[in-house]
Amino acid sequence: MLSSLLNCISKIVAIIILLYLSFEDIRYREVSVYPFLIAIIVCSLLTLIGYKPSGFELILSIIENIVVAIILLVLVLIRLKGLGDLLAFIVVIVSSPFLEDRFCVFTPSFTTLFYYVLLFLVLAIGNLMYVLVKYPAEVRLLRGYEKIVFPLIARPILVKDLIEGKKKWWFPIKICGKRSLFLDVNVELEDIINEVKSAIKRGCIHSTEKIWATYGYPALPLITVAYIIALLIGDKLLVELVARILGVTLLCVG
Repeated sequence: MLSSLLNCISKIVAIIILLYLSFEDIRYREVSVYPFLIAIIVCSLLTLIGYKPSGFELILSIIENIVVAIILLVLVLIRLKGLGDLLAFIVVIVSSPFLEDRFCVFTPSFTTLFYYVLLFLVLAIGNLMYVLVKYPAEVRLLRGYEKIVFPLIARPILVKDLIEGKKKWWFPIKICGKRSLFLDVNVELEDIINEVKSAIKRGCIHSTEKIWATYGYPALPLITVAYIIALLIGDKLLVELVARILGVTLLCVG
């Protein structure tokens, strides 16, 4: 009874702090480290006091959590994700570290990562449909792999709107023939504006034309939503997907 209560409190603490940080991320695209540290310390203490599995279930939980942490760490090191994204997943790990109800094979952190990727796929498909309807002429001008990739991750944005700050958090993926499909999380908005202005001065783009730009989605709201979905649904969808891919039936561990 006490273990269940502590487990529930740990999740509530994690969600409240992640929700707060999500709103900060939406407003500023930058958050403080301290709320993460508070959540990590509190949830870690609650986990130490509460129930802990043993044997293979414990080993599998540890391995999956390490895999998730390593994936996020690598993404941070290559500057595709920010430190806040890694800390958010650490909060998920320490607040829900083990296999439990609704999590048969994959831990909450691993399942959260799955739903996080799934949310990005939904956004990409939604963007594709919007672009095909709104900008068919611009899509027809694309060549090669750009015709497939650009409509999934970007939209034609008026150059003038970019340099005037009307399209905040939009980042060009092709300027003057130079492509950059992956968004560097350390790039400042001012750097992008200066790059666009420099391209105008060189004469390779004009302020009245459109260039393809991708939106810098705030990651923390998506991670938080993915975590909540994981807690509500569990790993059932992920288990079924992996079972179909591998052509086997996965045995429940948790």
